[in-house]
Amino acid sequence: MPDTHQAETAPPPAPPAASFGPERFLNRELSWLDFNLRVVEEAENPNHPLLERVRFLSISASNLDEFYSVRVAGLIGQARAGVVTLSPDGRTPAQQLAEIRALAGRVMAEQLRVWHDLRAALGRVGLDLLSDPASLARVLGIEDRRWLDTWFMERIFPVLSPLAIDPAHPFPFIPNMGLVMALRVRGETVQELTGFAEAMRARAATVPVTRRPVLDTCGTRGDGS
Repeated sequence: MPDTHQAETAPPPAPPAASFGPERFLNRELSWLDFNLRVVEEAENPNHPLLERVRFLSISASNLDEFYSVRVAGLIGQARAGVVTLSPDGRTPAQQLAEIRALAGRVMAEQLRVWHDLRAALGRVGLDLLSDPASLARVLGIEDRRWLDTWFMERIFPVLSPLAIDPAHPFPFIPNMGLVMALRVRGETVQELTGFAEAMRARAATVPVTRRPVLDTCGTRGDGS
């Protein structure tokens, strides 16, 4: 007589190996972007204080910067090296980059849309962000400008690091998340030098000389040397 009890309690057969394929896994990078999109959604939540909503938006921006600096940079390196190894979810590095580009574009579009709304909300409570130099000069009073000048000279100017880039200087190291301003310096033209000389001559004052000899210390060769 067969053992019916054993047949009833036997474990079910294991699923075929195909059911454990790539379709069962989420891509790590795309999943992270989905998470960051939820951070942006928190910036839209009216139940949060206004400045907390701005903080959520700034967190999403710094998250995205780090994501591109670390994870996307690694995928770019793999793609350039010709790596075609599939990730657990079945994507090559190049395929992941293409999908990341599309989803990240959506995240950044949402960030801009939410920031536009938050900036308007900040303005309604008296917090205005002045990004236009013309409006800045028009709105700020004399005392405000003096405060900004003092703050700049005490807090920002001491930590500025001017660097030259030319054939005699190699390209400097630029750290991540740093604020860099690049300026192109050119030499004076003949017309500019002539204009400088004419302006100096027009404003020059005659100094009477009562004693000789006279030594020119300005380097203009006026002493005839």
